[in-house]
Amino acid sequence: MPCAVLRGERGSNPSDLPDYHGFPDILVGFSARENSMGGIRMQKRGIRFQAPLHKLIQLQDVLGAIEIEKFNWHLNNIEIHESNIKINNDVWDIEQPLVIDGCNLKCKFECVEHLAILGEFIAFSPDDVPCEINTYNEFLKSKAEIVFLVVDSSYYDIYCKDISLIEKIYVFAQSYGFKEIEYIDENDPRYKLSVW
Repeated sequence: MPCAVLRGERGSNPSDLPDYHGFPDILVGFSARENSMGGIRMQKRGIRFQAPLHKLIQLQDVLGAIEIEKFNWHLNNIEIHESNIKINNDVWDIEQPLVIDGCNLKCKFECVEHLAILGEFIAFSPDDVPCEINTYNEFLKSKAEIVFLVVDSSYYDIYCKDISLIEKIYVFAQSYGFKEIEYIDENDPRYKLSVW
């Protein structure tokens, strides 16, 4: 299991670091950046940001840096409303929890304008069996690749095991105009990966 903070000398080589039980070839969630404390590497768990004011944000826009269709998704605690109340389409009237392939999920995102109030979206490789995940430690032990949480229609947390994808999401969030963008690290106050 990866530890929260890794202490080392400046310029430490990842190959000099210990094996992290099941992750011998990659250092899950650790970045190569150093902070002002000199040589301490902070664990990046993901990205947290907010929607710009007065802008209807579609979920496919929030997840624009992620290839949604490459995963199977476990959905739970979903509350999504169509933004045009004249349309009588129950595309988001779904039983939960639900497992859906990425192509169908992307289609749901794109077929009608919507307002996502709440949601827990967990991405798995198509070869893995999706399951519910409640904590960050469970996420690390699981086969899940991404946990995406939506709260109050404008707060987004994306946890990810792939550090390069975390960086890609960060750059995307900046370019899209999201606000209060920050890395989620080991000081994350969220204990449960849940919207409740």
